[in-house]
Amino acid sequence: MAWSELPSDLLVTIAGTLTEITDQIRFRCVCSRWRSAFRSLPLPPQLPWLILPSKPPSHFYSFSEDRIYPVRLSDDAGISCLVGSASGWLLALKGQRCNFTFSIINPFTGASVDVPSPDALSSLTYAPANSLVWDRSDSVVVIACMTEVPFYCHLGSQHSWKQIKYAQHVDARSIIFHKSKFYILNARTCEIIVLKEEGEMLEVIGVINCPDSEPNRFVTQHLIVSSEESSLFLVKSGRWLHGPEFFKVYQTDLKEELKEWREVTNIGDRAIFLDQLGCSLIEVDERSKWRRNCVYMAMSTIRLKKADRSTMWSKKADRLYIMYYVSVVDLGSREEGRVEGALTGFFVDNPCTQLTPTWIVPSLNRDIIRE
Repeated sequence: MAWSELPSDLLVTIAGTLTEITDQIRFRCVCSRWRSAFRSLPLPPQLPWLILPSKPPSHFYSFSEDRIYPVRLSDDAGISCLVGSASGWLLALKGQRCNFTFSIINPFTGASVDVPSPDALSSLTYAPANSLVWDRSDSVVVIACMTEVPFYCHLGSQHSWKQIKYAQHVDARSIIFHKSKFYILNARTCEIIVLKEEGEMLEVIGVINCPDSEPNRFVTQHLIVSSEESSLFLVKSGRWLHGPEFFKVYQTDLKEELKEWREVTNIGDRAIFLDQLGCSLIEVDERSKWRRNCVYMAMSTIRLKKADRSTMWSKKADRLYIMYYVSVVDLGSREEGRVEGALTGFFVDNPCTQLTPTWIVPSLNRDIIRE
């Protein structure tokens, strides 16, 4: 029997086990019949890749394969920052401060959607690249910054954009759109503001106080929503002065009128993937190398490479280069470690503007709106 003649139920079984995007691409490339069978299947949860910022081409690290791939993004010249997501799409920024343009890119399919340039007076125009936060749901894309909260919302199948304003200043460090509500983490007041669209404005419909609400500039905070549990997670990470990194995870039930936080030490067969720009809660397949009930924190460090000046006529200058690493913390045992392998020896000696690595969950979906 030829490969193209395998029974449909067997193809479904095979495709349902593919949790790596590279395996899915290989599956689709066998023949048109396999490709058609793949399109009609509900796919298993995908495992995240790590984007390692560099001048074109960008580099993507697959932990499951322990391999780093150079990836050419569509029209990647001039990209100064990439922010990943759990939806398979990147928020790409071009230009420099005061002159940003935005686009949303799927690096695995080449699909892209341009975002209209913000108003010249908008805080989005002046925001540093590392202060931008964004989220995507089935039908909405929202972009905000830490100095104000203007949003771009991508609504409906016509790919129409509109800007929605919120009257008050918010130091937005994390943003989630869930069931027609915006959850914005205001780092200045240590509150989560719940908003809903009312015409051209956003109206406050609730405020959730954060646990350990003392503001701390050394602590990074991110929000995650678990639709299955109707739960809101708050992930705190940071480093004490001259001390080790720390992670805390809190959970509250969105269905309860009075939100009470509890610290979580067991998230089941899932892992949290965290960077300075965002956070995702992903189901971990037992066949993968990822460990359940752990936090994976992607970070970077700057090193100095001294030039060889062994001869008096040498004019070589010292150079900076960036190394990336991933810290791992088990929420139950608090055991710490690092991801070893290809990532350990990888460095970028011509870094781009962005120095922060960011996670992305791969997707072969070419349409940013999932109907």
